[in-house]
Amino acid sequence: MEKSRTAEDSSDIGVARVFLDESISRAYAQHRHCYSEELFQIISDYCRENTQQLNLAIDVGCGPGNSTVGFTKHFKQVIGVDMSETQIAQAPKNIPNCQFKLGFATNLDFLEPCSVDLVACGLTINLISKSA
Repeated sequence: MEKSRTAEDSSDIGVARVFLDESISRAYAQHRHCYSEELFQIISDYCRENTQQLNLAIDVGCGPGNSTVGFTKHFKQVIGVDMSETQIAQAPKNIPNCQFKLGFATNLDFLEPCSVDLVACGLTINLISKSA
């Protein structure tokens, strides 16, 4: 896990602060539903309308990686990013083409320009600051 800023470094995380609690992160990982394989297939088919090779997917606000893992069958590399260290700690560790990074949706400087085929944000879009 690569670490950039911590959640405590940001005064603008609002309701997302609840996911800093370890017990909440553990419960969320256990009870958060997973999307169907059909949804991941639909998304990857849509991406293939623009490119045949699906090299990199980024899952912003990935939490414990429940959705992130679903993209691993369709993309060569998948990176999950979340601002909560306790959420990232719940993510799976042994998926060869998947990694998790501690960071913010508003700071993805580790990515090369034009290198991403998909940016997914599931249930996170409403938590991203309007000033971002």
